[in-house]
Amino acid sequence: MNRRLSVAAAGAALASVATLIPAPAPAQPPPPWEEPVFDSELRVYGFRFDNFFQAPEGEAEEEVTLTRVEGRLSARPSEASAFELYTRGRFDSYSGDLDEAWAAGVGLQYDRRPAEADLYLEYEEDRPVFDVGDEFDRANVLRLAGEYGWRFADDWQVTGLAELARQEFDQTTGKDNDFLSGGAALRYRGWGYAFSPEIGAELGERDADDPNEDHDQRDLWLKVRSIPFERLYLSLRYRYRIRDYSIADSAASNFGREDDRRDWTLAADLRILEWLGVNAYVSYEDADSTKPSRVYETTLTGVGLTLGW
Repeated sequence: MNRRLSVAAAGAALASVATLIPAPAPAQPPPPWEEPVFDSELRVYGFRFDNFFQAPEGEAEEEVTLTRVEGRLSARPSEASAFELYTRGRFDSYSGDLDEAWAAGVGLQYDRRPAEADLYLEYEEDRPVFDVGDEFDRANVLRLAGEYGWRFADDWQVTGLAELARQEFDQTTGKDNDFLSGGAALRYRGWGYAFSPEIGAELGERDADDPNEDHDQRDLWLKVRSIPFERLYLSLRYRYRIRDYSIADSAASNFGREDDRRDWTLAADLRILEWLGVNAYVSYEDADSTKPSRVYETTLTGVGLTLGW
C-alpha cells in the first residue's frame, strides 16, 4: 500500500514538473526574402555663365551657355538597410567651339542615426579649369572624397570632410597637380526641417609639378538648409576662400600672391509630382587678388527638370 502511494506521489510530482517545461514551439516558416530596392534619377539643366573665362575688370566678358544631363542610380539590399550603393554620371555640352566634358563615379552612403557617411570616387574628363596657370585649360581629374557626420546631441551634428584630387593636363606641362584638403562643419538641427544652419572650415594644399602653382587654401562657409513645406528644398551658402601661393623664388610670377574669393550660392528644388521636379540654381563669385589679372566677377544661373522613378 505504501509502495502504491509512493508511486502515485512520484507520478504526480513528475506531472507537475512537466507542466513547467514549455512545449516546443511549432516550426516557423523562413522569413520572406527581402528584395533589393533600386532608385534612379535623371536631371537636365540649362546654365548661363555671364563671364565664363573670368575676364578681369575692364576686359570684354564672354557669355557661355551649358546644357547638362546628369543621371544617378542607387541600390539598397532592402527597404530597411542603412547602406546605399550608387553610381552617377554627367555630360556637359557648351555653346560655341568648346568641347564637351563628362564625368562618372561610384559611391557608398550610410545613414542611420546618430551617424551618416558618404564615400565617393569620381573621374572627370576635359573639365574646364581656370585656376592653374591663370588661363583657360582642360584637365582630367580623379577625385576621392568622403564625409562622416555624427549626431552627438539631439540638436547638434558635427561632420568631418576630406578630399584628394589629381589633375592632369594633356597639352600644357607643369600644371599637373595633387590637391589634398580636410575640414569640419557644425550643424544645428534643433529647429527641424524649417531652418537648419551650418558653419564650416576647411584647409587644403595644392602640390603642382611647377612650384609656381603651389598654394595653401582656407575655406570658411555658412550654409542654411530649409524645407518650408514638404515638396520644397532650399539651400543658401556663403563661402570665403583664401589662397596663399608658396613659391619662394622672388622672380616667380606668383611670389607673394594672395587670392580672396567670396561666393553666394542659392539652390531650390520643388517636387511637383512624385516623379517630377523643377530646379533652380544661382551662384555669384567676387574674386580679388594681388595679381590684377585675377580680379573678376562672374555669375552662373541655371534651371532644370528632375525625373525620378
